[in-house]
Formats: sequence, C-alpha cells, structure tokens
Amino acid sequence: MTSTTLSRDAAPAGALDAGEFAALADNLPQLAWIADAEGWIYWYNRRWYEYTGTTAPEMQGWGWQSVHDPAVLPQVLERWSAAIAAGEPFEGCSRSEAATASSVPS
Repeated sequence: MTSTTLSRDAAPAGALDAGEFAALADNLPQLAWIADAEGWIYWYNRRWYEYTGTTAPEMQGWGWQSVHDPAVLPQVLERWSAAIAAGEPFEGCSRSEAATASSVPS
C-alpha cells in the first residue's frame, strides 16, 4: 500500500478551496493525511479509513501507529520524526494492517 502526504500548499494559490481539496484527496486510491508542524495528524482521506477500518477519533494525533506493522514501525517513526524536525514533506511506503482482505487492492 502506498501512503501519500498531501500539502494544502502544493497547489497554486486559489486553485482549490477546502471542499475541492477534500473531495480530491478523498477520491485518491492512496492513503493520504495532513499533519501540523509538530507531526499531529488531524485529517485522513476516506481511503485511509476504508483500508484500516478505523475511525477519526482512533487515528487523531499519533494513533496511526496502531495500524503499522510493528516490525517496521521504528523505521517509519524515525523517518517521520526526521521529516518533522527538518520541516520537510514526508512520503513513504510501509506495511499497514488492512481491516479486511477486501480492503487490499489486487
């Protein structure tokens, strides 16, 4: 599964309003989220919830760790923390737990 972080600053000024951005991001086949400068994730796209079978309250902040493969979580946390510290965008691929077999693309 590919995860993608989207930045609201990525589009030219005025290109998308918040509703248009959410509609676009919610229809991506990738898992996507938005975090603040401290790394607190406050928004996930619909695909994230479909794939993980989680809810928004479960995933707020650092809740995303619960759906990552424990074998790779330390490396993901290291890369995530480094991106936050550097103020750089984060993009990565890692194994995450799917809620059901039907959540996994073939």
